Amino acid sequence: NDAAALARADVGIAMGAAGSEVALQAADVALLSEDMTQLAAAHRLARRTARVVRQNLIFALGAMALLVVGGLFFDLPLPLAVIGHEGGTVLVVLNGLRLLADPIRSDRRQGGGISTRTPSSEARSPHSVA
Repeated sequence: NDAAALARADVGIAMGAAGSEVALQAADVALLSEDMTQLAAAHRLARRTARVVRQNLIFALGAMALLVVGGLFFDLPLPLAVIGHEGGTVLVVLNGLRLLADPIRSDRRQGGGISTRTPSSEARSPHSVA
C-alpha cells in the first residue's frame, strides 16, 4: 500500500529501518532512524549541494573563458593554458569535497542517517503528490 503511494509521489519518504522493504525501495529518501530532524538535515544538505554545484559551474566556466580570452588575445602559451585548466579542475574537485564535512554524514556512523536514490522518470507523473 505504501509502496504504490511512494512510487507515484514527487518525492517519496520512508521512515525507519524496520519499515517494509518494498516501501524503502520505492521511496526516494529513506530515513533510517525514526528521527524527523534528519529530514530537515537532508534538505539542508541538498540545498548546500546545489549551491556548491552552481559555484563549481560558475568557476569552471569562468576559468575556461579566461583561458580562451588569454589564448586569443594575449598569446597564452599552451603549457600555461594546460596548467590553468588542470588547476581549475583541481579547485572544482576540492570545492566539491567540502560537502563531505557535512554533519549529516557523521550521523550515519552513529546508526541514523539518510539514504537517497535517484527517482525513476517513468514512475513519476508531473502532477502526482503523495
